[in-house]
Amino acid sequence: MARVPGTTDGAEFGDLLYWSTTAGTVVAQTSVVASGIYAYSLQATYTNCSKSIPAASEYYFRFRFRTRDYNTDVIKWRAGATILGGVYLESTTGKWQVWAWGQPMVASTIICPLDTWIMVEVHVKIDDSNGIIELRLDGVDDISFNGDTKPGADTTIDNFLLVYNLSWLYYDDFAVND
Repeated sequence: MARVPGTTDGAEFGDLLYWSTTAGTVVAQTSVVASGIYAYSLQATYTNCSKSIPAASEYYFRFRFRTRDYNTDVIKWRAGATILGGVYLESTTGKWQVWAWGQPMVASTIICPLDTWIMVEVHVKIDDSNGIIELRLDGVDDISFNGDTKPGADTTIDNFLLVYNLSWLYYDDFAVND
């Protein structure tokens, strides 16, 4: 695969210009940060932000993440408005899950620590039979799924989405294909 140019952002400009779209209460704030002065927070129901990226079948995402509660999407990857997969925190156990075609594929044994920054690294390859979803947490390999990650006709990822569900979410230090 030819490497798609990467993008990085740590919210340090104190604005939302990194994001292609925002809706609801997305804030570059200074009270809860992993590094630097600013980090992003999603603070209200129906809040989301997305970042357009060059269409490719394989991506690496890395970011710092913090939540106050479980039952939340952490990141979703999409083709246009079609959700291809994502990382989710299960509501009762707080365990990480990766999913594709709208259903959980693999659950983690690691519980997400509340109110604590954690480095999340995700490797995704969209394919009918040789697809990959890998999750690494604070440098520890946690989930490795190999199989069908192509839920329909879409063969490439062209944006990623962060969505507020029921808890304030914080993000910092994004790197995509970097």
